Amino acid sequence: WSLSTSGNNPFEGVIVRKGEDNTGRVSRIPLTSEEARRLFDIVQENDPRIYPLLTAAATTGLRLGDAVSLTWDEVKIEHDSAKRKAGLYGIVDTRTRKTGARIIVPIIQPFASVVLEMDAKRDARDVYLFPEHRARYQNKNTRAGLSSEIKPFFALAVAKNQQVTETKAEESKTE
Repeated sequence: WSLSTSGNNPFEGVIVRKGEDNTGRVSRIPLTSEEARRLFDIVQENDPRIYPLLTAAATTGLRLGDAVSLTWDEVKIEHDSAKRKAGLYGIVDTRTRKTGARIIVPIIQPFASVVLEMDAKRDARDVYLFPEHRARYQNKNTRAGLSSEIKPFFALAVAKNQQVTETKAEESKTE
């Protein structure tokens, strides 16, 4: 899927990795557009059950615990085609688990597609968008496991970009 038609990275500052600055402090470094694309491709190919959750977290900026706690009532998809053509696919209206603060976040494409696909397949009794992930996250024994499953995909996405950059640098030296 395409991140943006304008070439801007909508995940800039949302999906982050840790890096050290020259003082040795660890800070968050946004993924590049290429790394973000690669991340989603890798997840979709290797673990498609995590893809919708990752899409929700990345496109809304929600913490993992907030994303797994989203209910169907909190996700409001826009069905008016004129509004959708204008880029308004809906909103997420929820409260954060950490502070309880109410947040309203616009739904962007690809999350809109993920929600519509999930809605078509869901059990009508499901209250949560991600009931399986929520159950795991609520269990203190498996909570870290969900984060641990996602982290290697970030590492792969970043590592492949570093390999490409290093290869290009080596090629330019030989020219």
